[in-house]
Amino acid sequence: MTETIPQMKARHARELRQAVERLAAERITQTQAARAQGMTLTALNNIIRRAGIFWPVKAQGVRQ
Repeated sequence: MTETIPQMKARHARELRQAVERLAAERITQTQAARAQGMTLTALNNIIRRAGIFWPVKAQGVRQ
């Protein structure tokens, strides 16, 4: 049996959330995480906000 479009979207959203949660656990900056996922910082922040993911602050306001 093949997945329907809503099922595929739900699976994709679940996998994306899990990937973002893993990146948050690595304690890297959000900018580094966005680059690793190939997305913009805004897109990453939207996922974090919508999913209610806690992202610990590593180095606020520090540029490398």
